Amino acid sequence: MPSPVDRKQTRLVVPDQYATIQAAIDAANSGDVVYIKRGTYNETLTFKEGIELAGEDRDTTMVRFASPPTAFYQKGGPPQSPLVVRNCKSGIVRDITFQEIATDSRHEGGPDYAWLAQAIVIEASSINVKNCVATSKAGDGIYIGVFDFENSSKLLLDGNLCVSNRGNGIFLSIGNAANLTHNVCKDNNKTGIYCSAEGSVVTENICENNRDSGIWVGAASQIIQNTCRRNGNDGIYISYIDIGAASIKENLCENNLQAGIHIENGNPELSANRLQKNHFYGLTYHSGSKPKMQMPQIFEGNSRGEVNPDL
Repeated sequence: MPSPVDRKQTRLVVPDQYATIQAAIDAANSGDVVYIKRGTYNETLTFKEGIELAGEDRDTTMVRFASPPTAFYQKGGPPQSPLVVRNCKSGIVRDITFQEIATDSRHEGGPDYAWLAQAIVIEASSINVKNCVATSKAGDGIYIGVFDFENSSKLLLDGNLCVSNRGNGIFLSIGNAANLTHNVCKDNNKTGIYCSAEGSVVTENICENNRDSGIWVGAASQIIQNTCRRNGNDGIYISYIDIGAASIKENLCENNLQAGIHIENGNPELSANRLQKNHFYGLTYHSGSKPKMQMPQIFEGNSRGEVNPDL
């Protein structure tokens, strides 16, 4: 039997060789490529470690699933979503649109903790998700959860479009540090990117026209060279109690309904952020917060002024 090093990569084509995507995933071995031709596939997918799941074209290769609005965290755990990735140390997903098409009017809190289906669920994994579209009528576009400090730091989301989600565009939960780069999160009902994972790097993303803030910083992480514009709350909202300092550097925050950057809690390091044409102040923070100004911020045309340090 050949060793994994000697084994040749196999290309499994859907629907030419396999009628469903999941059938191809189940047949694939680590290092194989599951290639999906253009079309709409009504499936819920469970990813397999080490494979590559690739669409022919992002906009016309679509995986759709309607999760019934009946699941609760405390009653059997969450159901399947269009794509679920659990306990995978490697792998690639690229060039596919994932849509959760069932609406869910329940609130995510409550005594039973209603589970609102996301388009992509990633738990305890360190894969790469590239150039995909994620839209959920029930919850977040991409949800990253479950504590896994060893693997989560290698997770990469690059060049994805998270649009028109009922929840957040991308949600990073506690303990799941990731690298987020070149993603576009827009027109979401909550925030563009919600980052509560310490050690995450969020760079060169665009967060615009979200109902809440562009980026919510809930942990000591690096927020660098992002564009946050025309959001319904702040461009960047910061509230964390970590000992370490979040680094908020060279971001553009413009035309947001509230402040360009607002600090509710925490002592972040601010450096050379451009805060312009926001409808409140450029920078606001509570008197208990002590932001460290590494480099001067650049202010221009904010409706109330540059800084309000004592809300």
